Amino acid sequence: MSQLTGFASNTDSHFVETIWIDKMHFECNVNHHSISLDKSEEHGGDNTGPRPKPLMLAALAGCIGMEILAILNKMRIKTEKFNIQVTGTLNDKIPKVYISVHIDILIIPLFPNSEKIRKAVDLAVNNYCGVVQMFRSFSEVSFCTKFEEIL
Repeated sequence: MSQLTGFASNTDSHFVETIWIDKMHFECNVNHHSISLDKSEEHGGDNTGPRPKPLMLAALAGCIGMEILAILNKMRIKTEKFNIQVTGTLNDKIPKVYISVHIDILIIPLFPNSEKIRKAVDLAVNNYCGVVQMFRSFSEVSFCTKFEEIL
């Protein structure tokens, strides 16, 4: 249980502890893993870690990737390469928030099966990845899946 919040840890809640280190540098403890957050030097930091908003895009890509792989594994589809790129566009006022997010997914399967891969991507993006659903509450979300076959 957190001493600061009084919330008990369970599977339906998450807990992150963030500690200020110096200037704009913070260390976050997430699932017993340490992540540094910092601002660039021109904004008062030392550039020792990513900024918070791009880290949100990383969480989005990671969630989608994990869900797609879980589904592909159940379908017994093996991949040679799997890459996700996420681009977020911010508004032009304060506070800066993402108004649109585009996800490019590249999958190179060991054996071609584009129909099953499309289904896995659709299920992950539209049904299983909770981070996508959170983003959709404040941003337009689009995605494109690309396939390449190993010759």
